[in-house]
Amino acid sequence: MAGTPNCPAPTSGGDTSASSAKKNEPQPVADTTKPADTSKPIDTTASAAGAYIVQVAAVSKKEDAEILVAALSKKQYPVFVASNVPGDPLFHVQVGPFTDQKEAEAMRNRLANDGYNAIVKK
Repeated sequence: MAGTPNCPAPTSGGDTSASSAKKNEPQPVADTTKPADTSKPIDTTASAAGAYIVQVAAVSKKEDAEILVAALSKKQYPVFVASNVPGDPLFHVQVGPFTDQKEAEAMRNRLANDGYNAIVKK
């Protein structure tokens, strides 16, 4: 139905206005291949509360951290990047947090089985 939000009113064939040009432009499609959001705030209270994390890598380039986060996310790991620590320029790719050391060690073993050389941190 012409004039409704889903069906714009018809235009003449010679119309070169911006509105007619927009209807021919491709519409954006959601990109599901993007890496996980690495800009999440870091929970600095996790280590203070005695929680454990498993660190998979510490890299100098944000792009490298994002690639690793994407790979770990595909394998359903609860991954995040810890950065912006004063005096530490690295991007720490980490999994967790875990409330006890046994959980963290089990996750480290799972990561080792997937080929990652991870460490447990408190």
